[in-house]
Amino acid sequence: AVVLADVLKVNNSIEILDLGNNRFGDSGFEVLLKALKVNSSVRSLDIYLNHISSVSPSVLTEAIKTNSVLESFIISSNQLDEQFALTFAKILPVNTTLQYLNIVDNHL
Repeated sequence: AVVLADVLKVNNSIEILDLGNNRFGDSGFEVLLKALKVNSSVRSLDIYLNHISSVSPSVLTEAIKTNSVLESFIISSNQLDEQFALTFAKILPVNTTLQYLNIVDNHL
């Protein structure tokens, strides 16, 4: 995830990124979120089934608040909890580009 995140920080051509069914876990997901904060091309991110159970609310908040291109975010089939949902609900009004959010099959 670290190498991929480094690429995302400088790549401005990838628009659809499907990272489903890997084993990034919480730490890998946080690294990717930090890269999304500065990425200006990824419009669709699919990170289903990646063994993600919790994520730092501050990292999630900064990534979603500052990213101005992400339109579709699929994070289904992980182990996300109610804290994730509460954090995400607080930042959705600030992000004006996200149009599709899929969080099915989590522990919400």
